[in-house]
Amino acid sequence: MKRTNQRQLAAGIAKRGFRRWYERQLIDAHLWLVGCLVAMILVAAGVELATLGTGTAERLSDGALVLGGLAAGAYAFRRYSRTLMVAEFIGEQADCPGCGRHGFRVGGQAPNGPTGSAPPSHAHPATGIDELTAACPRCKCHWAVRLPALGPEKPTS
Repeated sequence: MKRTNQRQLAAGIAKRGFRRWYERQLIDAHLWLVGCLVAMILVAAGVELATLGTGTAERLSDGALVLGGLAAGAYAFRRYSRTLMVAEFIGEQADCPGCGRHGFRVGGQAPNGPTGSAPPSHAHPATGIDELTAACPRCKCHWAVRLPALGPEKPTS
């Protein structure tokens, strides 16, 4: 499952380019944060309604609102933190070692290999960790960008 998610992540970066992919990840992450805040407002509203309700049916529906808000908030916060973690993990490796430019294009040549020798995503022979082959558009330098180990959730692309 881990390799599939890393390959999907690599395909998303290759499809959009690093800068657009990174921007989209930050937007997606902060939309999840807004969703978390809305869920917490639902929780507060449910608690407030629970203090006003007198009947059993009203209290059950208010409790369901609180529990639903808590579940939605927890899920939204998890997605926010995961999306932001992935974007920052890759973003920290996006500086060209040759000229210092931030951002890269995917593909080109494998680090220490001939041009066209590596697919956009490949497993490092020694560690088995999936990597992207990054190429600087300015100085044509190539380097490896490690992909994070992703769990069962599908990453946003």
